[in-house]
Amino acid sequence: MTPRASVKIGEVTKRQCEAERIPGHAITAQIRVDRYSLYYYLTSRW
Repeated sequence: MTPRASVKIGEVTKRQCEAERIPGHAITAQIRVDRYSLYYYLTSRW
């Protein structure tokens, strides 16, 4: 899975976990979004 795809999946997973009241998984999904957003930002060419 590409870093960009990981960000998109993480965002959806976070929202779904929040809707289902599973805060631990929502936090983990947000960490995934943060990690891969930074990776994508640092490795993308402008």
